[in-house]
Amino acid sequence: MGEWKIDPRLCWATGLCLFIVLLLALRTFTVSWPAMKAEGFDWVRQFNRREAERDTRHWHVLEGRHVTFRYCDDDAGLAPAVLRDTERIYPQVTKLVGFDPAIKPLVLLYPDRESFNGVFGWKDQSAMGVYYAGVVRVLSPRVWSRDDADMAGPMAHELAHLVLDYQTGGNIPRWFTEGVAQEAERRLSGVSLSQPKGDWASRLYPFAAMDGDFDSLEDQRMAYRQSLLAVEVIGDAGPEALTRTIDGLSEGKTVAESITAATGWTWERFVEKVHAAADKESRSNR
Repeated sequence: MGEWKIDPRLCWATGLCLFIVLLLALRTFTVSWPAMKAEGFDWVRQFNRREAERDTRHWHVLEGRHVTFRYCDDDAGLAPAVLRDTERIYPQVTKLVGFDPAIKPLVLLYPDRESFNGVFGWKDQSAMGVYYAGVVRVLSPRVWSRDDADMAGPMAHELAHLVLDYQTGGNIPRWFTEGVAQEAERRLSGVSLSQPKGDWASRLYPFAAMDGDFDSLEDQRMAYRQSLLAVEVIGDAGPEALTRTIDGLSEGKTVAESITAATGWTWERFVEKVHAAADKESRSNR
C-alpha cells in the first residue's frame, strides 16, 4: 500500500480558511451589525465605481475640485459648463445634508437616451439622472432641454442621493432619500413636481411600501410628493431636525428611532402629521 501524505499546500489553505472564519466570527461579536452593513455597502460602492471607470475608460475626463467628470465627444462643447454647475452645486448639497464625503464623486454625462438606459437594461424609462452605488449618471441636457441651466435640478437631486448614501452607509429608507433629494433640487433650482390630481391625501401609501416597493407603486407622482412632504414635516420640528434625523440613520438607528430622537414625536405621531399636512395641501388646491 502506498503511504498517505498531506500536501503542505492543503495545510496552508486550510489554515488560511480557518483564520478567515475565526476573524469573521470575532467581528460578529465585536462589531455592530450597522457597522458591518455600512462596510458591506462601502465595498459595493468601491466595486461599482471601478466597474464604471473601466466601462468609461475611453471617455474624456475633467477633474474638478469636488468631482471627477467624464463625458463623450458629443458633449465636448457642453461639458465644461456642466462641470462648473456641478462644482457650484455640490458644496450646497453637502451643506444641506450636513455631510461632506471623503471621496471625490464620479459623475458620468451620457450623450443619448439609449446609452443611458442601457446601463441598467431599461427600455422605456424617462429619468434624466440616476445615482447607484457610488456613481452619479446624468443624461446630457442636449437630449431633453434647450436650457443648460435646467441641469441644476437633476444634478442636485442625484448628488443628494450620493451624499446621503455615504453618510448613512446605506441605512436609509427609499422614501427618505427621495424626499431629501427633492428638497435639494427645489432649493437649488426652484423646481419641484406638481401635485398629484384629485383627493390624493386619502390615498397615501404606507411607509413600508414606500421603502421596499417604491418603484412599483402605481402613482409615482404621489409617491414622490409624499416623500417630500414627509421631509417637510420633519423640518417643521426645527431647523436642525432634518440633519439630526440623518445623523441618527448614520448611527445605525431605524428611521422611526431617528425621527423620534430628532423631533420628540413617536412614529405614529409623525405619520399622523404627514397625513394632516397632505390633507391640508390637497384641500387648498381643490
